Amino acid sequence: MAQVMPLPGGAHEWTDQTGVLDLDGFVHEFFTSDAWTEETSLSKERGFVTAARRGWRATDGSQSFVFLVQFANAAGAQSLYDSISEGWKQNPDQGTVFTDSADHATGLSVTKLDKYGNAYAKVMAVQDNTLIRTIYFTAANPDKAGAQDLLHRQLAAMSDPAAQVGA
Repeated sequence: MAQVMPLPGGAHEWTDQTGVLDLDGFVHEFFTSDAWTEETSLSKERGFVTAARRGWRATDGSQSFVFLVQFANAAGAQSLYDSISEGWKQNPDQGTVFTDSADHATGLSVTKLDKYGNAYAKVMAVQDNTLIRTIYFTAANPDKAGAQDLLHRQLAAMSDPAAQVGA
C-alpha cells in the first residue's frame, strides 16, 4: 500500500480515524450509512484492496486528514474518483467545486462550519491504482491552498517515501 505522509513537525496525531481499513471499515468510514450496501458492492467491483488514513492537529491549530484507497488497478481508483467528483458537481449546496489541473485533482471548498467550528477544503486525485483524498480544516474559512498543499505533500510522499515531506 502506498504510504501515508509523515506527520509534520510538532503535529499531534488524532487518537481515532488513523490506521488501515478493510473493505467494511472503508465503506463505513467513507460513505453515509444509507449507501453502505451499494458502495460495498461497487467497491468490490472496482477491485478494492485496502485503505489507510491519518489525521492530525498542527501547531497552527489547523487539522489535516489524509485518506488513501488502493484498488487492484488504476481503473478502480479512477471510477471512485469520477463518482465522487460528479457527486460534488451535482450538489452545489455542499460547497464550491474547484480543480487543480497540475495534479488532475478535484476539490470541494465548504464554508458551512462543522460541529467543531471548522470550515474545510478537500481535494482528491488518483495516482496509479490509489485514490488520495485530503481534507484541510481551518477555523472559520476554508483554505483551498492549504488543502492543495496537503495533497501535493501526500503525492510527494507516495513518489518518494524516503523524502521528508512533513514540513
